[in-house]
Parts: sequence; C-alpha cells; structure tokens
Amino acid sequence: MTQSEKFCKPCSRSGSSSVAVKHCHDCEETLCSDCFQVHDTFKPLLTHRITDLGGTGAHAFLRSKFCIEHPGSKMEYYCTAHTCLCCKSCIEDGHRSCVKVNPIDVASKGVKKSAEFNDFVKTIAIMKKTVFQLTEKTHHNKEDLNDNKAKIKKRIRKFKSNVLKRIDSIEIELMAEVDSVFSKIISEAENEVNIIDQQAEHINEMCNQYEYLEKNGTDTDLFVVLKSNSKNIAQNLEDLKVALKSRAQTEVSFQKSNLISEINSLGTITVDSINEEGFYINETGFTADTVSKRSQNYVPTRFKLDKTFMVSENNAEIEITGIGVTRNDRLILCNKLSAKLMIYSSKIQYLSELALAGKPWDITVLPDSDEAWVSIPERSCIQHVDADSMNVDPPIKVPKCYGITLVEDNIALGRWGEVVIINKEGGRIKQLEFGKGIVHSLSSGINGTIYCCEGEDGMFRCVRLLDGKVLFTYNSEDFRWPVNWSD
Repeated sequence: MTQSEKFCKPCSRSGSSSVAVKHCHDCEETLCSDCFQVHDTFKPLLTHRITDLGGTGAHAFLRSKFCIEHPGSKMEYYCTAHTCLCCKSCIEDGHRSCVKVNPIDVASKGVKKSAEFNDFVKTIAIMKKTVFQLTEKTHHNKEDLNDNKAKIKKRIRKFKSNVLKRIDSIEIELMAEVDSVFSKIISEAENEVNIIDQQAEHINEMCNQYEYLEKNGTDTDLFVVLKSNSKNIAQNLEDLKVALKSRAQTEVSFQKSNLISEINSLGTITVDSINEEGFYINETGFTADTVSKRSQNYVPTRFKLDKTFMVSENNAEIEITGIGVTRNDRLILCNKLSAKLMIYSSKIQYLSELALAGKPWDITVLPDSDEAWVSIPERSCIQHVDADSMNVDPPIKVPKCYGITLVEDNIALGRWGEVVIINKEGGRIKQLEFGKGIVHSLSSGINGTIYCCEGEDGMFRCVRLLDGKVLFTYNSEDFRWPVNWSD
C-alpha cells in the first residue's frame, strides 16, 4: 500500500487528512469511517465491493495493484506474450509491439474457476502446511538443542571426573614410589650409621686403653700396644678421611611433568547440520511431496569375507556372545566364559581388557560414544563401561537377563518370554510379555518397536514397545539358535 492509500481519498480532496479503514473496489478509493457511512447510505452504492483494511490480505492486495517499476501507477493491463501485469507507463516503455495486451477486467474473466487459480490455492495451502511443519521442526530442534546441551555438559563433567580419577590414581602410584625410594635410602643410611657407630666405639676403646696405660701402665706395656696398633691406626685414619671427603648429601627431588601445559582442552565441540526431510514444489509449482534427505540404507543380499582374526586370552576357552563397536572404532567382545571384556582396535590389535562383576553375555553401545552397557546373567546385574577411559562402574542389580539394548534414555533387558524396560538406575518402568524362550538378543527398531531373538525357540520377533504387541514373527527349520544379530 502506498502512503496515499493509507488515507481517505474524499477527505484528502477536501483538504483534510483521515486514516482509511475501508477500500471500495468499484470506486477505487480508500475511505475513512465517516466517508464509508456516507458511501453506504446511497442505494446505488450498496452493491459495491468493500474490503476492510484491518486485515493483512487487504494491504497485500492494494500493494499488488500498483506498479513496482512506476510507483503510483495502477496495473491496468495484462500482456499475454510476456505473462505480466502492466501499467500505462509499462505499455509505453516495452509493450507497444505486443499483440495480446488486454485490459485486466477482460483478461480476468472466469479466473476464480480457472485451473491456474485452483493450482495457486493448492500451492498456497502446501506452503502454509510447510511453514507450519518448518515452525514445528524448528521448535523441536530448539528443544533438542537444549537437551543436547545438557547431555554434552554432562559428558564433559563425566570426562573431567574420569580425568581427575586418573590423576588421583597417578598420585597414589607416585606417593607409593616416594615411600619406596625414601625407605630404601633411609635403610642404607641407617646401615652406614651403624657401621660408623661401631668404628666410633672401637676408637673410644683405644683412647681409654692408651689413657689407662699412660697413667698406670709400664713403658713396656705402652710400647707393645703402641707398636702393634700404630699401622692399623694410620690406615684407619686415612680411610676415615677418604670417607669424609667422599660423603655426599643424598637429596631426592620431584620433577613435575608438563601435564598442565599440555592440557589445552578437555575436547572440542563440533556442529553438524542434519537435514532429515523436507517439502519441495516441482517445476510446475503446484505439487508437493516429501523428499528424504537421509541416505537410504542398502541391505546387501550377498556377503564377501573381509578378514578373520583369532581371539586369544591366555589360551583360555572363548565363546563370543556379544560384540559392540564404539565411536572410536574400538571392538568390544563379550566372552561368556570369562568375567572380562576384550577390547580391540579397528586394525584388530588387542588393546586391553576390562574386568567385570561376572561373565558377560550381551553388550549395547551408546550412540556416538565409547560407553556401553553389558548384561551379566550369572550375577543378575548389568554394568556400565567406558572403553575410552577404561572405567567400569559398579554393577546394578536387575532381574536375570541376557539380551540388552537402549530404548531412548532407558534400557531394555531380554528375559524368559519377556522384555523388561528399566531406567539407568535399575528401576523398572515396563514389562512386555510374549513367548516362552530366552530373549538372547535385543535391538531397538523404528517407529517404537524392538527386535528380539529367542535362541532356544529359533524365533525372531518385532514387538511394539507401547503395549507389547507382536507385530511379526519369523522362524524356520533353517533358522536355528539365533542368539545375536546386527542392525
């Protein structure tokens, strides 16, 4: 809307200024409330089309009636050749040679029933829906960002705690080394003090002997003692002088490491943009569809052996029942015959082992992390481990279980014919009952489902988490003892 369109035209002609509240399409004038009342009293004017200027649509309509290239000039013509609206100045400037230039009132006949208008309405509806979805998605993203912020801060605090625990452990080791070093040095010094004390006692005895003979003994007695000890005394004196000169003061010092200067950061924060899905309008501009931005998962039907490696643990028996892969591509293996996890690098190099409260069965790794939860059936517990810091948390008592997986922020446990959902403190949330066999393996599915492998019954099920309803089941004579699976 131009500045002049904001004011009442009749009032402007009479020299006054009033804010326009209505627009008459037939008179092509804006009216204030007083002028509109006058306008509405004349019977011939009652059929005129009136628009309330209080709505945003009216303002947009009035703006579209005027030419952008020639401000103040109304769009009065439509050029079919160039498919554009024109004012009189536009006709003079660039459309004189155009054959099909019609007045708008001629070109617009039947537009409300035209396919173009119907497509336009559909497109606007799609755009409105898309904006609504975009708004919702933005709000959800904001909420997710706040949750993500809290999780990242929690991870930073936990990492800091692990660093401090490691420093405390190093301090204990260093203090033990200090005690050991000083104990050895002090023991050696005490031995030397004992030897020196013996020498001092021997010298005191000789002094007492000479003093006694000097006062009470004969010259013969003194002469014999003097001659028999003079050589030894001279040699002992030289030895004492040498010992005195070579005696060094033992000092023990602490050379601090460059740990503080080397710790520049606890980590880095990266920002990734993930575009999951959106809407688009095709070339005609009038249809919409959903476009998936996430790459489609390719499910191979044939497999080729890449590599094999021997798992060894001091020549002990090994039976792998669970495998997990961490964010840093570390391979964590569950050996049901040993109470510890084995950790390998991405190059299949043995790195370390983590001692557990009992023999593990299954493992589930937290997404995009080095943390995992392990089920330990024989002890009726689960344990949280960190393959990066090599930290193992105390066991949490749960009902005896085998399969384990994460369901959002909770943990699902596979038992006899049922899945139990617990929180990370061990509190029971839900129990889903189905079948009879042991659920040896679990995996979180899509759309609120969970996949279950029952080895003894040779059964694979997809179960809805909401109510425990079995959505589909698969078993076959060739499908025997499925105890684990990979998604």
